[in-house]
Amino acid sequence: MLSLGYAYTSNLNVRKIAKPYMEKMAAQANVSVGLTIRERLSMIYVENCRNENTQALRMDVGSRLPLATSSSGRAYLAALSDDERQQITSLVEQHAGDHWPVWQESIHKAVDEYQEKGFCTSLGDWSVNAVTVPLRLLDGRVMAINCGGPKFLISDEMIMKSLGPQLVHVVRDIEAGV
Repeated sequence: MLSLGYAYTSNLNVRKIAKPYMEKMAAQANVSVGLTIRERLSMIYVENCRNENTQALRMDVGSRLPLATSSSGRAYLAALSDDERQQITSLVEQHAGDHWPVWQESIHKAVDEYQEKGFCTSLGDWSVNAVTVPLRLLDGRVMAINCGGPKFLISDEMIMKSLGPQLVHVVRDIEAGV
């Protein structure tokens, strides 16, 4: 619980700047938009915005996503230097067991996708379609902003052609303000 408190309070300024942008995108696109930070082998939500009438994901502050298998975690990893990514993926590998080859491949694909498109996707995992863009802070920290929803409402095409590019612009606007 202390790590959640630290993650929450240490990022108050970022949350304050990001929230209006996140709320606007959530309302316009009818999706859930979340701000996450890495804590050990997870990404923790420190902010989440959604339209009250949407059937978007309901991830509350403090909710955790797995680092290696979520778009937030993979986007975070993709934004790191090769050395930093190697250090963290070595820890993931120690805990992954038989899952490691699949997880390693998905991380490599996420790095390629981020370099090509500026975002990372998770299409169909847990019956959800999501897209995430890393958020780089001036002090060198990396956070991630994601958006998405149930696969039956948010199509692969919507993620790739609309939400992904939109989220890239949202994150750049937030980075300009932090």
